[in-house]
Amino acid sequence: MANHFCPHCGAQLPAGAAFCGSCGASLQPQQPPQQQATQQNAYGKPAQNVDQPLFQINEQRVQQEVGKMEDELRDAGRQVNQQLKDWHVDEHARQAEQEAQAMVGQAQQYMRQSEGGNWLVQNFFHTEGRLNRLAYFVQWLKLTGIALLACLVLGGIGAVISDSLGEGIAVLIYIPYFVGTVMLGIRRCHDLDKSGWLYLLTFVPGINVIFGFYLLLVQGSVGPNQYGPDPLMH
Repeated sequence: MANHFCPHCGAQLPAGAAFCGSCGASLQPQQPPQQQATQQNAYGKPAQNVDQPLFQINEQRVQQEVGKMEDELRDAGRQVNQQLKDWHVDEHARQAEQEAQAMVGQAQQYMRQSEGGNWLVQNFFHTEGRLNRLAYFVQWLKLTGIALLACLVLGGIGAVISDSLGEGIAVLIYIPYFVGTVMLGIRRCHDLDKSGWLYLLTFVPGINVIFGFYLLLVQGSVGPNQYGPDPLMH
């Protein structure tokens, strides 16, 4: 049987020894570096080089992903801004609609409140057109009744406070009554195909009585005249 000696200290070694008993040196043959690099692991695959990084980062791909995310964020921001603009537009439209409805309601309320004034103007306080005998007499009775009622109510209230106040209210009521009476007379003159200035005869003593009967009794011109159509034909 061949004897084995330690290559480091020369001591005799037993067969199959892995280490020298004298110097403790390893007796296993050393593999070259290239062979160590290609040594297989426990799964039968080549062992990975420890100097190689476990993950290789692709900078270009990362930049592409980052750019894609930035684009998505910008798109989302634009959508949010558009939604906010649409919301503001809708809100302004609703406010404008509410304001328009409020204005319409106020106009309707004003019209309802002014219906009484319009009725007075249409019936008494204008000089356009013609007025036949019966209508003239009926409108004069209405205007006189309204004036008397206003004097009794408002003048009575004012008289309770003071006599001068009651008299002042009566004067204020008489002014529109006088104006309405004159305008009714002018329209009656128009029905007779006469100028409205003829109504000034009612202020002439003596003639005013005759002229008053003339307005009440004489029939107006038949058919249309220079002041408008015949009221009896409408």
